[in-house]
Amino acid sequence: MVDLRTAVEDALDQVSSAAAAMQVRIDTALQQAQVTGDRVLLERLVSNLIDNAVRHNVTGGWVLAATRHEAAFAELTVASSGEPITPGEVSGLFEPFRRISGRAGSRSGTGLGLSIVASVARAHGGRAEATARPDGGLEVQVRLPATAHPDAYGPVLGRSQA
Repeated sequence: MVDLRTAVEDALDQVSSAAAAMQVRIDTALQQAQVTGDRVLLERLVSNLIDNAVRHNVTGGWVLAATRHEAAFAELTVASSGEPITPGEVSGLFEPFRRISGRAGSRSGTGLGLSIVASVARAHGGRAEATARPDGGLEVQVRLPATAHPDAYGPVLGRSQA
């Protein structure tokens, strides 16, 4: 079992110095949200979202990370301030090597972060969706089954099954 709440706390620790350097305020609303699956992949999903929220933010901006458990699903939402993004740009963000030119911080990175998030979510029987915030920035919501078949992620990510 992986608790998304703990994964968020760990990811926030990793970006704390970058957030402080950009004066990005980080708020959380974390509830227990356990899922079954590959710990490394799920932690990568969370860290990619948190890292992107800080890296592609604006000086003096904010990040909100929230987890919750609802019925048979666990949800992770990461919202952040940032430069305005058009709906047309959002639809391609989950494609590999896609970056929005001119976004703060877009000089670094490969454009794989959100495609990895989407792949890991699908591999665990879930989904990832992004919405442009009207005042700039992005909100990404990942919804995963609270329990998933442990071998479900193998073939999707190119792993061989024994």
